[in-house]
Amino acid sequence: PDAAAVARLDRALADQAVTEAFGYELLTPDPAPAHALDAWAADLIDHGSTGPAARWLRARAVDRLGRADDAALLLDAALACDPDFGPAHELAARDAGDRGDAATARRHLRAAGAADDDDHVVLLERILAAPRPTAERNDPCPCGSGRKFKHCCLVNPRPPLDDRARWLWHKGVQHLHDGPRRWRCVEVAAALQGADTVTPATAHLALTSTLVADLVLAEDGEWSRFVAQRGPLLPADERDLAERWTDVRRSLFAVVAVDRERDVVVVEDVRPADEPAGSDRGERRDPHPITVPSRSFAAVATVGMVVLTRVLPTGTAHQFFGGVHVLGPGQQQALQALLDQRPDALRVAEHLGAARQAAPRTTAEGEPLVFCTARYRLPDDLDPDAVADELQAAGGLLPAPTGEPADPAEPAEPGASAEPGDPAGSGGSTGAAPDLPPLLGVGPGPGAVTARVGATPTATGRTLVEPVEVDGRSWLRGAITVTTGELVIRTNADARLARLDALVARAVPTAVRIEEERRPATDPGDDPDPG
Repeated sequence: PDAAAVARLDRALADQAVTEAFGYELLTPDPAPAHALDAWAADLIDHGSTGPAARWLRARAVDRLGRADDAALLLDAALACDPDFGPAHELAARDAGDRGDAATARRHLRAAGAADDDDHVVLLERILAAPRPTAERNDPCPCGSGRKFKHCCLVNPRPPLDDRARWLWHKGVQHLHDGPRRWRCVEVAAALQGADTVTPATAHLALTSTLVADLVLAEDGEWSRFVAQRGPLLPADERDLAERWTDVRRSLFAVVAVDRERDVVVVEDVRPADEPAGSDRGERRDPHPITVPSRSFAAVATVGMVVLTRVLPTGTAHQFFGGVHVLGPGQQQALQALLDQRPDALRVAEHLGAARQAAPRTTAEGEPLVFCTARYRLPDDLDPDAVADELQAAGGLLPAPTGEPADPAEPAEPGASAEPGDPAGSGGSTGAAPDLPPLLGVGPGPGAVTARVGATPTATGRTLVEPVEVDGRSWLRGAITVTTGELVIRTNADARLARLDALVARAVPTAVRIEEERRPATDPGDDPDPG
């Protein structure tokens, strides 16, 4: 192209929507579009392109082809052309994160416009705030790498591996969502919903559900591909741990002990003890009980409960990553038989989705399932902590388990995440309906589901939950989130909303209701909530 044509292309590519449309061409298993885009962008640069977009597009293309170091150089060139080019900062943040540089990753995310409460920013802040290990030079490094301290964290101080394991799993999820298997996540999300068509809620679920991501990573082998392509960039101890995770299969675990004071549960694999290491189920089952820290799951788990999950080693401990799905009566045998066949992600999702569709749509207390949200305006001079304290004292509410902030406008996702330090919970409800879709559903059920757990405290306020016990099991009826100037009730039955509304009127008389939404759970296929 001549100089005028190059200038026109630069102006067109300055529209980030146009640039990212080119990037979407790479979301295919076929590497041919990546080769073509690499050649086209290189030609554009050779003919005098001065904008950042051509360099970013070429970085995307060569990254897709496994040339991570070349991609990093092209991203530097793109940011030299325009230091404010957001897409380059986003890709540079992922690259820096994979290399273990949390501070640089955070800087790029900030430059790309990420908010303080962005999940990735919050995760990086936790990494940066975690204590660094110390030891004598020749002692084993406390990070869990197996190397001497002088050859490990003395040179490049990082938090212990247990504190970085959640970040490592998140890196794999980023790689999945930014690659050609992104569309597989949509298929799996639709199967979990029991939906025949892809709706906006399905697309949202595909990119936010920890269970969807972990099914595609583990059952479809995408974690192995992540390790093969991005493993050379990872810190050595993370790479070793990532390789161990490739052999950890999803299984059924029985809860054998619960310690709510320490926020831990003890689980035991229910596979046959004599299953050989080379069987179709992968590695030999661990015959010993496994202790897993999980604040919210410990709050609702009961001895004898059976869950579908992966229990991943994190260095010196274990964690639930990618969902804890609670089984109801009569489900174990069929699901175990399915797992013995080494199913792919779609078959597992279809099995769980079918169980959900067949279940009644009621809460644990037998109330019709209705997703309810009510919003209230509070005077600006009211302290959220003082309001939360008053509600807690007046209504017997409890602080919600700490975890990732929930979006009150979104329904639940199947499964739940658990992370080191302040993991999310798990569960569902009797008869397969989620007992609290927008916040936390708990208890056994054929369609056991949860959503992300509302953090307490959040960046600007606090979340409280209303507990109840039914048939010896703990449940959450609803949640109240208090922030500066606003109070939000989320629950899933009309009677529960009325009860919490009366509590707000009694404890916070200056609160003014400004919005109320009720969405009956009718046809499961039409309901974006997969529970």
